[in-house]
Amino acid sequence: MYPNMDALRYVLAFSVIVAHFNELAGFHIPWPIPSYTAVGGFFTLSGYLIFGSYDRRPHLKKFLIRRAQRILPPYILIVLICAFCLVAISSFSPWEYFSSTQWWKYLMANLSFLNFLEPTLTGVFKHNPIEAVNGSLWTMKIEWMLYLSVPLVVWICQRVRWNRSKLFIAIYLLSALYKFSLLYLYKQSVEEM
Repeated sequence: MYPNMDALRYVLAFSVIVAHFNELAGFHIPWPIPSYTAVGGFFTLSGYLIFGSYDRRPHLKKFLIRRAQRILPPYILIVLICAFCLVAISSFSPWEYFSSTQWWKYLMANLSFLNFLEPTLTGVFKHNPIEAVNGSLWTMKIEWMLYLSVPLVVWICQRVRWNRSKLFIAIYLLSALYKFSLLYLYKQSVEEM
């Protein structure tokens, strides 16, 4: 529906891939868009497109089913491919790999969007600076939270009869306040160390 926005989202997604590749492989492929900007831009454009989709067809159950059908199959496939195929590069035998509690924990945590509980697999990437199998999976829980907020925002607009522009400005200002508050707290905690 919005080919230019989709093209921009692909560029932003590719920017994140380049940044992750540089970080994980120790390379420095120059790229004009930093990862932090790309992630923020990707989420912003995605939010705009998702909001428009729900606004055109405001049926909660169908909206959630469409989102799940679009996101869950590739997400589950990636988790399963990593869990089953990375045995080939593990420093452990296949028996040790598949029978380890870490493998089961990885599988369960990642399939339930709790990848921070177990981001690594037995004997995989042990010599890398970052051992996480797929560190970008953290975005999925954020994505689902944002999907679930769309019907709530539309409902608030309809119920309270707020002007959407004012509501979006308020959401933006609150998110900026939240971000800067967390940055301040982070800076304070680093200074105390």
